[in-house]
Amino acid sequence: MTLDIASMFGSRSKLPNISPRMRIRPKYGNGAISRVVPPVRQIFQRIECESLTDSYDKRFEYFTQDILPRITNRFGEEGRCLIMIPSYFDFVKIRNYLKKNRHSFANCCEYTQVREQSRARQLFYHGEVQYLLTTERFTFYKRLKLRGARHILFYAPPENPAFYHEAVNLLNPTSSGASAWGDNVCVTLFTKYDALRIVRLVGETRAQRLIGHVGRNIDKGNRGTFMFISDSK
Repeated sequence: MTLDIASMFGSRSKLPNISPRMRIRPKYGNGAISRVVPPVRQIFQRIECESLTDSYDKRFEYFTQDILPRITNRFGEEGRCLIMIPSYFDFVKIRNYLKKNRHSFANCCEYTQVREQSRARQLFYHGEVQYLLTTERFTFYKRLKLRGARHILFYAPPENPAFYHEAVNLLNPTSSGASAWGDNVCVTLFTKYDALRIVRLVGETRAQRLIGHVGRNIDKGNRGTFMFISDSK
């Protein structure tokens, strides 16, 4: 269920003449993170915002001023990072930003020609570009395995939770030996308006803590950064 569909069931629904309405709420257990196999650090970063409209600017600001510089400075060109973006409009915005600031990247979206898709995937797999941008719609329609990533950034939680564990399970270890997965990171940016998507990824119990609510009160001790590591066994 999306936020738009959920709004149809509220007291301010714009469809008052449609009756009856029934909402089925499935249980997600431990969420998609329970299906991640490699012991990758999975970091969920909550972005504070005052409104839904404000969340778009806050997310982009956090991405450009905090996350992107950290990835670039820490991992350099060797830290190939897959950036998955649910919205095509956000995809265009980020693509233009990376191009303007001369970052090393390639992109695959639902409108990319097949030849360009193959070229972008090859460049990323062989480490000739540092970032590969893609959209959730591209993943849904093409179902291609984007290999070669050592790190993943979900610009927002994916609508389909299967895309989360499928992408993380394709990560390449950063080294060999016992500490092979020590530097691999998966980061997911989210706001309180992504609550429905977060539940699908981490389950209902963890989602309450991530969103920052205990009952109806805000958990003031919650700083907004959460990390999970899957059991490699």
